[in-house]
Amino acid sequence: MFEEVTKVNANEYVIKKSGNMNTDCTLYLNEKLLNQVEQEAINQIKNASTLPGIVGNAYAMPDMHSGYGAPIGCVVAFDFENGIISPGVTGFDINCLTGDSKILSDLGYYYKIKEGIKQNLIAFENKKLYSNVPKLFLSKQVNKIVKINTKLGYEIICSEDHPIFTNKGKIFANKLKVDDNVMIYPFEGVKYEKPKHELLLDKNKLSRFNLPFNKETIIKELESRNLWPLYLDSDKVPYLLKIIGFVTGDGTININNKATVSFYGLSEDLNLIRQDALKLGYIPTKVYSRKRAHTINTRYSEVKFENIEQSFNINSQSFASLLIVLGVLAGDKTKQDIVVPNWIKTSPLWYKRLYLASFFGAYMSTTSTLNKYNFYVPTLGQDKEKSKIQNLVEFLTDIKLILKEFNIDSNLLEPTYEYSGKKGDKYRVRLCIDSNSQNLINLFSKIGYEYNIKKLHLSGLAAAYLKQKLLIVNKREIIAKQAKQMHTNDSSKNEICKVLVDFDINERFIERSIWGGRKTSSRIAFNFESFDNFVKKNEKLFGKTGFCLDLIKSIKIKNKLETVYDFTMSHKSHNFVANNILVSNCGVRLLTSNTNIGLIEKNKKQILDDLFKNIPSGVGSETKEKLTKQELFELTSKGIDYAIANGIANKNDKESTEDYGCLKGSNEFLSQRAISRALAQIGTLGSGNHFLEVQIVDEIFDEKLANKWNLHKNDLTVMIHSGSRGFGHQIATDLIKLCLDSQTKYKFNLPDSQLACVPIQSLEGEKCLQSMNAAANFAYVNRQMMTFKTREVFEKYGFKLDLLYDVAHNIAKKEQYKIDGKLQDVLVHRKGATRAFAKGNKLLPDKYLETGQPVIVPGSMGTCSYVLVGDKAEEKSFGSVAHGAGRIMSRSSALRNLTYENVMKELSQKNIEIKTMTRKGILEEAPESYKDVSEVINVLKENKLAKPVVKLKPVLVMKG
Repeated sequence: MFEEVTKVNANEYVIKKSGNMNTDCTLYLNEKLLNQVEQEAINQIKNASTLPGIVGNAYAMPDMHSGYGAPIGCVVAFDFENGIISPGVTGFDINCLTGDSKILSDLGYYYKIKEGIKQNLIAFENKKLYSNVPKLFLSKQVNKIVKINTKLGYEIICSEDHPIFTNKGKIFANKLKVDDNVMIYPFEGVKYEKPKHELLLDKNKLSRFNLPFNKETIIKELESRNLWPLYLDSDKVPYLLKIIGFVTGDGTININNKATVSFYGLSEDLNLIRQDALKLGYIPTKVYSRKRAHTINTRYSEVKFENIEQSFNINSQSFASLLIVLGVLAGDKTKQDIVVPNWIKTSPLWYKRLYLASFFGAYMSTTSTLNKYNFYVPTLGQDKEKSKIQNLVEFLTDIKLILKEFNIDSNLLEPTYEYSGKKGDKYRVRLCIDSNSQNLINLFSKIGYEYNIKKLHLSGLAAAYLKQKLLIVNKREIIAKQAKQMHTNDSSKNEICKVLVDFDINERFIERSIWGGRKTSSRIAFNFESFDNFVKKNEKLFGKTGFCLDLIKSIKIKNKLETVYDFTMSHKSHNFVANNILVSNCGVRLLTSNTNIGLIEKNKKQILDDLFKNIPSGVGSETKEKLTKQELFELTSKGIDYAIANGIANKNDKESTEDYGCLKGSNEFLSQRAISRALAQIGTLGSGNHFLEVQIVDEIFDEKLANKWNLHKNDLTVMIHSGSRGFGHQIATDLIKLCLDSQTKYKFNLPDSQLACVPIQSLEGEKCLQSMNAAANFAYVNRQMMTFKTREVFEKYGFKLDLLYDVAHNIAKKEQYKIDGKLQDVLVHRKGATRAFAKGNKLLPDKYLETGQPVIVPGSMGTCSYVLVGDKAEEKSFGSVAHGAGRIMSRSSALRNLTYENVMKELSQKNIEIKTMTRKGILEEAPESYKDVSEVINVLKENKLAKPVVKLKPVLVMKG
């Protein structure tokens, strides 16, 4: 089936080392299981074998199928001193947006998320805006999506577990309700268009300008900054456009023996320009402040005033030359002809937006109201001496024409004498933006402002405010017509008022609509919120960022197969703006009893109901346990000892848990988001393939060992499969970002960015290990809490449950193996795999030193599970075996091809009771979605990785 795969025997295949592979890949599969493997999974195991510092072979267990980065069922080990650690080789999943979601870049354009990574994105954290770098582009298929529409007309479609920002923090999409608040960013920007590869600057163009500098020196300086030759599609051009726009307004270029480009404004705005200058490779001065006195003779009177002038300079001949060649005036701008450079006029719309927004940031009037509700006309005024007035009119006419491309109407006013200063008389020409609401919304939401934090903030809020205002005005127009029609149909005023009066419509409005004979369109209601109050309310919540709240108008959940996408972000906030809305490890244990299944037969349904009530389950399920942050830190540091101290675990539980239920973990590196998710989900089962199952011992293969482990024919057992929930997912997300950010530092040559890694012996490697261990400790206690709740249920019916063993999945652990005849410390990554240590292994709890550990391999819902004991896995697979049956049908395929009725009928015929939060959960986890677990067990047995002890049959199943 696969060209690169060679058969070794009936239950083992190999992919020989080739190309960039550092070692062979051993696939523990029989022919049937191999035929169920995807090509992607084969590629992923080969990719895993290329990772630095790998020792021994890369192994694939018989439950192998494709995953994130490495396949599920992958086991690889790395030299502890010289190898790496990779979160993508321990387990990960994603929550996403549909492909047409518009993502807003920090350069003011939007694009569809399915197009991948283009540019840094807008992010929000602690009442400030940030530029957030997407490090990794992710996608997956889901079969249920949530469509959210807001009252201001915004819409987002996402997976049901995608976090949405609200006034109460981040909430999963499927947990939101109509009239809940969501955070919106009213600035929309314009659609991305790829710039043409047109030449802007070369030697010929430079030679046309009579610059008093050595041109070869200029060229070398520009070349060293990747600014020579300069093309329109260079990644430097957007920042040049912003600076050109600003210098056209509030900047100067002075040329003498030296060259100085000066920028004037507020320090917080100037620092934004300084950051962009650094991106171009130029080092700006610090921001200087000085007190200045001015005397100006205006057309009204002489005006004297003082102000604090803040400015910084870039002292560079090449920088000044670059701006001049691109169309910026040097010297006194009031005495020269000003133009919009032709190359800007023919550039993509989002380029024009950058130029205008920064020019407006310097020169456009600030958004403000002339009363509580109506805005002053945004005005752009420029001054020239009298002889240059016609040129200024032509320049502003070009601005007017560009504005029209954004569907923004404007008007030029007649030139007026403005004042007389040291440099002579000055005349002003004003360009005024039409004041109708939709026109202003277009200005504020499509162009906005650059390099001016206050203007950007107020214009964003004004866009949202005007949208609210339009909604009310439109509503009043409709009501006015309805009132008139009802009156025509002989309804009395009182009857009309009873039907139509509400918060926005009063009795006087109805009277005027009936009898007043309106000559103008409706206006907003008398009790409409003022713009000042709207600003203050949102500034209190979000600072001066332009973010505000919008109400959810409708939510629809659809069963629909959809490919969804997400980014892994570099900033700790892990958020970005999509459609104007701000968005963002496991294991298994087996409990035994001396209870024959017959003793609970009559109470089966009640027991299942009680379990379902006692243990929260499902997507985003939230805890009934209320922990403080300090208690959580104690839990993630102490693991099962925390549970013992709090009375939910006993000594046997600790002795029956892998690593005694505690790994050396640290809370030092946990993000606030990870902490929040942990506090919300401790003691919950979750969804997907996680479950709680009441089983019976159906078949015994090793009588002696089964008796020792208290496993007798027809005895009742309880299996709990769950992990670290959203806490572990967030840690994995954070660690992937950490590893991606470190790639330039360590320069690993990786075949797939999803395998991002760092050296074990590095600060980043230590963060990874400590954080993974904290997640493992959380998972141990999470399963212990559910064990406590399960015991409460069974004790109610007079039955006792003891923990046989708890094993971890999806984790990296330091262990010791013989490599080329010598003992060597390695870091074993097990993704969708579990330990299978034989007797005598010093890492085993004392009680299993003489027998070897119980190896728990769950089957699919409605099929059998197995308990095995470690055999020769330590010699053949770094002490590892499969952790389950392994999927052969995607969740989306299961929803398409299976029916709820047929699955339930099949389970009923097997005398299996099931309880779940959704029908979807039953279909996704139907037996047909998984490989035959008996085939998996047989391969483990034939390869002497582990030996079967008992087979378990499900009786009661609880799923999320």
